[in-house]
Amino acid sequence: MRVMGIAHPDASVHERQGMSGLRQTWTVATSPDCRGLRVMILLAATFLMGAADLALTLTYVTSTGMVELNPLARFIMAWGSVELLAIFKFGAMTINGGILFAFRRRRIAEVATWICFGVMVALSIKWAMYASHMTNHAQQMHTAGMDDARFVMMNDE
Repeated sequence: MRVMGIAHPDASVHERQGMSGLRQTWTVATSPDCRGLRVMILLAATFLMGAADLALTLTYVTSTGMVELNPLARFIMAWGSVELLAIFKFGAMTINGGILFAFRRRRIAEVATWICFGVMVALSIKWAMYASHMTNHAQQMHTAGMDDARFVMMNDE
């Protein structure tokens, strides 16, 4: 059996055992032979979520301001350069993604990629909650946040 152009080495055994099509597909998709493909798909999704994170960060930091929990990003934001922040974010994603891509056929790289993906999913959920909250309480959040040392605001010049 071939799934996405990849033949599973035990496909004929599975066919003789009468495995369903969905189960065969699952067996092939979760095999070590498909690890590289899984890692590439996860990296692409993680990169897209990272780009969305940057877009949302820039939206809020250049309008209402926000509390930035990442101390390194907060340090870069103190320079006041949107471009520098974008270079930092895309540079970090490219370096990290490149390392994981280089080792994509190893189990440890897949585990690390799943962790990165999970962190970005959690961050995306946090952003959705934050955006919902900010819509209702923008002025109060701005005033309260200014007392927090982690509060940052940038001009989008």
